[in-house]
Formats: sequence, structure tokens, C-alpha cells
Amino acid sequence: MQRIGRVAAAVGTAAVAVVLGAGSRPEAEQARSVRVAVIGGMTMTEMWQEISRMYEQETGERVELVVTGVRSDLAEAMQAGRVDLLTMHSGGRQRCRP
Repeated sequence: MQRIGRVAAAVGTAAVAVVLGAGSRPEAEQARSVRVAVIGGMTMTEMWQEISRMYEQETGERVELVVTGVRSDLAEAMQAGRVDLLTMHSGGRQRCRP
């Protein structure tokens, strides 16, 4: 669990940087919640739950998990503007739609 905590802190810090740069929603709305798309492996292992819990506790902002699953589903949500933050690992041969 300590390893997850260290990873969560690192990813959470990166998430904060990405979210602060998000400009698709009004500032007041961004301050209240962060809409996220998360690769399935992070939610199945409960890693994302720990990351979002830590982020909410530290910032007071709510994390809204919009979609979790395979990369193409996450990319679609991001391209449609439904999420502010996308977390996924880089892919080998498989590509998301451009």
C-alpha cells in the first residue's frame, strides 16, 4: 500500500498540473470538480480510487470518474470534451483514433 501511496502522490501531482491547464470549462466549475477518464487497470486495482481520494482530501475538489476502460473509450471521451483529465499508459502497436 505504501508503494501505491507514492505512485498516487506522483500521479496526483501530475493530475493537478494538467487540470490547472484545462480550459474547456468555466473557471468556477473547474474549481469544484475534475472530470476524468482512467485506464481500466488503474480502477480495477483500486489505484485510481486512492489517487482521487488523496487529491480530493488535499484540494477540496471533487473527482468525477466519467469513463474507465480501454484506451479508445478514454480517447473518445477526451476528444468529445467530456473529461478534463485523461490517464492511460502509452500504447505499443494499438492506436486510438486520431
